[in-house]
Amino acid sequence: MRENEGKNVISIEKVGDELLAGGDELSVWTSARGVGFFLPPDSKLLPALGAVSGWVTGQGYEPAAVNSFLQMADYYLVAHASAHGLTVVTHEVASISVR
Repeated sequence: MRENEGKNVISIEKVGDELLAGGDELSVWTSARGVGFFLPPDSKLLPALGAVSGWVTGQGYEPAAVNSFLQMADYYLVAHASAHGLTVVTHEVASISVR
């Protein structure tokens, strides 16, 4: 929590929304974080969404994979990080099966 308060570790509202929808221990944890833990969209997000969308659609991924990505919080998270010069840290791994 201290790192979030110092804005060294952040997340965004879209991620919080997805976590809340899970109805599990993680959604309880998310609820307990309160307002301010998950950052709202800002004016830098819209141009970054366009840039990320353009990059993703130009990579040769299957259309279904692109559509799925563009509807998930990951899309907004990558765009937010890009717009603010931040680094995304994740446990996810790339899958070559959806190219």
